[in-house]
Amino acid sequence: MTTQPSPAELVARAVDPARRDFGSFDEEAYLEVLAAIEPLDFRGLALVAPAGFDLTAERMPVLAFAVRTCLRDWLFPVERTVLVAVHLDTGRCHLGAPFAAPEHKIVDEPSSRGPRPQGSEARGVYTRIEPVDLRAVGGIPWAPGGWACTLCSGKWRSNTITFDVRGETTTSPGAIDPGAGQGDHGRWARHAQSPRQDGLGVSFRQGRASDDDGGSPLFGSLRVMLRPGHFATSAGGRAVTASARVPVTLLRLGSAHIEPRVVELPVPVLGDPEPTPGTEVAAHFRVDALGGAVVPEGEYWLHCVVDRYLAEPLRVG
Repeated sequence: MTTQPSPAELVARAVDPARRDFGSFDEEAYLEVLAAIEPLDFRGLALVAPAGFDLTAERMPVLAFAVRTCLRDWLFPVERTVLVAVHLDTGRCHLGAPFAAPEHKIVDEPSSRGPRPQGSEARGVYTRIEPVDLRAVGGIPWAPGGWACTLCSGKWRSNTITFDVRGETTTSPGAIDPGAGQGDHGRWARHAQSPRQDGLGVSFRQGRASDDDGGSPLFGSLRVMLRPGHFATSAGGRAVTASARVPVTLLRLGSAHIEPRVVELPVPVLGDPEPTPGTEVAAHFRVDALGGAVVPEGEYWLHCVVDRYLAEPLRVG
């Protein structure tokens, strides 16, 4: 069965490979890219990147697209877009803010942004296309290895780009805590409400509330290929447990939130006593979708990130 490309993937394909040196992205290149995507009538987020970067280079530029209505930008300002970067060797997820806000623009809570746009003003379309230097995006330790990056804003997400980072550095993307994911077997066992996940990827769903789950139970299922970084190790690099743990990141984006809310879950792989790297495995998790917190009125979307895969976003709250 052939999978149709997403609108964001069509945008990425429309960019001339000869124009992918985004370190020298000038006005001529901008107008060429704009003309290439105009027939697509695109609304959303997209990323375009070369196949890899070298850590000896001063910059790591990718091309970011954000095409949205005025109303959309009022609810979820593009400057609050989150860059989700996953180090594929370890599965660890890191977040950054790729877009800078103009001096005149207020991107705090909706109450600070002025009245909600109405009518033709709400339907007006803004297009932002600009090179983003990944090295300038704070909070992401660009270690050597494979990386997968996606833009997320509210319910929107871009295509996922993958690339290699080459070179040497003392920066570490982080390792799994040997004690993480221990105990409470019920959180990690397959449940009657767990979604089905046949191929590689991740899916999740809102479950029915119960006294045990609390107010907003969330059930997730994933299937991935195990990587060496999924095994907890000692300081000397020796594996300290036979059980692998797959990092899962839940990201809640809300119109009333300035910063994303993040929950990290090291989900253990059950059923296989001695899993090895390269093995395809399934795992499950159960968690409170809102973390037991009372949230302000607004629009909230939950994203689930595992390896290079993102589940379909879920509206919560």
